[in-house]
Amino acid sequence: MVALDPVGTKRIDGRAALLEFFKNGPFTRSIHAELEGQVRLAGNSAAFAFIAHSDGKEMHIIDVFEFDEHNQIAKLLAYWSNANVVNLD
Repeated sequence: MVALDPVGTKRIDGRAALLEFFKNGPFTRSIHAELEGQVRLAGNSAAFAFIAHSDGKEMHIIDVFEFDEHNQIAKLLAYWSNANVVNLD
C-alpha cells in the first residue's frame, strides 16, 4: 500500500508506516469525519469528499482510493492543503 497525504508530499509505503502516520498525523485528538456528497466509483477507484473535525480545526479533503485485484487498498491519494484547513477556535 502506498499513500500520499497530501498529494505532493513524501510517499508513505506500507501499512505500518501508514498507521504511524495516522497515529502522529495532523490531529492529536479524535477525528470526526463527515462525507460531503456521494462516493464516486469508477474502474478500480473510489473518490469522495469529506470534512474532518478535530483540535479546533476543520479540514476539507478529497480522497481517492485505488484497489488491487484482491479489492485491497493499493493506493491512497489525499487532496488538501493549508488552504483547506479552517481554524474554528
